[in-house]
Amino acid sequence: MTTTAEKKTCSYVFEGWGSQKLPCQHPVYQNEERCVFHHENVAEKEKDFHRELQKYIQRCEEDNSIEFYNFGGFIFPEISFSRKEFLKNADFSESQFSGEVSFSESQFSGFADFSQSQFSRNVYFNRSQFSGFVYFNRSQFSGFADFDSTKFFKHIEVINAQFKKQISLRSLTCHESISLIDCFFEGLAYQLHQGEKISFNQCRFGEKTTFANTDCSRLMFINCNLSNARFLGADIKETRFQSCHWNKPKRQKYSQVADHAAIVQLFKKKQLRDEEKDKTTLLRAIYRQLKQNLEDNHSFVQSGDFHYQEMRIREKQAYWNSHMEFFILLIYRLVADYGESYWKLLFWIMSSFLGTASIIATIEAKIPFLKALKITLFGLIPSAFQRDELKDALLSDWSKGVIVMEGILIIILTTLFVMAIRRKFRR
Repeated sequence: MTTTAEKKTCSYVFEGWGSQKLPCQHPVYQNEERCVFHHENVAEKEKDFHRELQKYIQRCEEDNSIEFYNFGGFIFPEISFSRKEFLKNADFSESQFSGEVSFSESQFSGFADFSQSQFSRNVYFNRSQFSGFVYFNRSQFSGFADFDSTKFFKHIEVINAQFKKQISLRSLTCHESISLIDCFFEGLAYQLHQGEKISFNQCRFGEKTTFANTDCSRLMFINCNLSNARFLGADIKETRFQSCHWNKPKRQKYSQVADHAAIVQLFKKKQLRDEEKDKTTLLRAIYRQLKQNLEDNHSFVQSGDFHYQEMRIREKQAYWNSHMEFFILLIYRLVADYGESYWKLLFWIMSSFLGTASIIATIEAKIPFLKALKITLFGLIPSAFQRDELKDALLSDWSKGVIVMEGILIIILTTLFVMAIRRKFRR
C-alpha cells in the first residue's frame, strides 16, 4: 500500500524559460514540504543528496524523453563535477551552492544556464569546455571563481552578475564573443585570451582588479567605471575604451589611473631605487598609451587628461635627470597645463597686455596707462594703425624693446591658445 507521504511531491516551483511554471516532481524528503534537492538543511541531507543526485543524473542520461538536466533551484552541498560530461542541456538556474563546487575539466555538450545561481564558496570552472550557450545572468559569486583555460565555443552573456571576491580569467579560448554587462567585480585577474573579444559594458571594478603586465588588446570597455582597475605594465594600445569613467580625486582636474597616487608618492623621496624608477616609467607609459588610444578613437577631451598626466610624470622625472627640461616643463604647466588649458593661456595673454602697458606707463612718465595699453595693442598690428599710434608716442628704446618682447610672447601664447581650443573642441 502506498502512503500519503510517498505520493506527495516537492512544493518548489521552478520558473523556466518564458516564465513557464514547472512544479518539482521529486518526492518530499523526510515528510517535509520539499524534496532532497530543494531541502534547505544541507548538513542534514548531504549523504542522501549525493546518492539521489547520482540516480537522477543517470536517469536523465538513460531516458531519451528527458530533454535536459533540470537542476533548477537545487541547494547543493559541497560537490564536485570534475571531468563530468554533461550530455544534454544543463539548467542550474536559481541553484544555491552552499559549499565549494568544482566543474574542473568538465564538458557541457548543450547549453549551460547558471542564471540567478548563488555560489557561497569557491567555484572552479578551470579547463572546462562549453559547447553551447552559457548564461550567468544575475548570479552571485561570494567566493573565488576560477575560469582559467576554459574554452567557450558559443556566445556567452553575463548580465548583472556579482563577483564579490576574485574571478580569474587567464588564458581563455573564445570561439565567439563574450559579453559582460552591468557586472561588478571586486577582484579580477586577466591574462591574454585566444579568439574573439571580451567586452565589459557598464561594469564596475573593485580595488583588487588588475590587468597589469599583460596584453589587453582583445578587451573592450564600454561605459565602465575603471577608477580602481590597475593597468600598470599592460599593453593597451589596441584596447577599446569608450565613455569610461576613470579615477578623479576631489580638487583634481584631470583623470588618473588607479596606480597614480601610490607611484607619485615615490617622488617625495630623496633618491629612488631602480625598481621604483621602473614603476614611474611604467606609469608614464600607461598614460602615453591611453592618450594615443583615446585620440585614435576621437575621444580628444579624455585623451587630454592622460596627456597632462604623462607630462606631469615626465616633469617629475626631469627633476632628477635634467634641470633644464624640468624648468621648461614647469613653465609649460604653469602657463598652459601642457597645452590642455585654454583658460590659463587666455589669462596669460590678457596679463601680458596689461603687464606690458604697466611697464610702458612706468617707463614713459608722460603716457597714462590707457594710452600705454592702446600702444601695446596696436603695436602688435603691422598696419597703418601701428604707424599712426606709434608715430607720435615718442617711445624710448626701452619701451620699444618691451613691445617687441611682448609681441614674441603673444605669438607663442596665441599659437598655444589656438592649439588648446582646437584640441578641446574638435570631434
